[in-house]
Amino acid sequence: MIRSLCSGLALIAGILLFSCKPVTRPEPAGFVEENIQFADSQYRRHIALTDEAGKVLNPRTVQDGKIRYIPPEDWTSGFFAGSLWYLYELTGDEYWKGKAILQTEVLDTVQYLTWHHDVGFMVGCSYGNGIRIGGVESWKPVVVQAARSLSTRFRSVPGLIQSWNTDRGWQAERGWECPVIIDNMMNLELLFHATKYSLCRLLFSGSFVKENCTCRTLITMPGLVLKGRPVVESHIVLS
Repeated sequence: MIRSLCSGLALIAGILLFSCKPVTRPEPAGFVEENIQFADSQYRRHIALTDEAGKVLNPRTVQDGKIRYIPPEDWTSGFFAGSLWYLYELTGDEYWKGKAILQTEVLDTVQYLTWHHDVGFMVGCSYGNGIRIGGVESWKPVVVQAARSLSTRFRSVPGLIQSWNTDRGWQAERGWECPVIIDNMMNLELLFHATKYSLCRLLFSGSFVKENCTCRTLITMPGLVLKGRPVVESHIVLS
């Protein structure tokens, strides 16, 4: 009886093991290149629309059959510029570099935004990619200022950067005091780059930190739980 049971369990385990094995399918020839070309053509069509309008417009989505454009303070405002930087990286076409620079520079005010945490998306996708892909070194101060603005959202008691204010919008209806969501993790890249671009880079050598540019690495375990799992965050705070 026991031997039969063990044999049955072994058979089931074997079936499950092989049924869970991922199926690898060969990538169709030219798949990546075709998609790059398609993206190139689609973005060119949209750029033509904005050129006709005679002003720099930042699209977010299509709503009720019409393109919805957004202001710089919208949390998705860096995505379009970021997409253009990726097209430049993928194609090497200087046309896309020019358009990416144009779409990035209209986001100049984002570096001073302090009322939500999404500057990591907004500045990282646009200015961050411009520095990395386009080599626009003159934009580094924008990243540093954005990090300083973000650091005003640091809350010392829980040791976290607060995601949203709770005195406006739907966030005010939840009864929250210091909401922090997992998206906050994308700010790490912004903060590390800002530290690298400024005098605060001395933090990494462990030798010296200027008194007027205090940088602290905060590794916190505040007991925050998201979907049943604790969230651990690491921040560099510039003050």
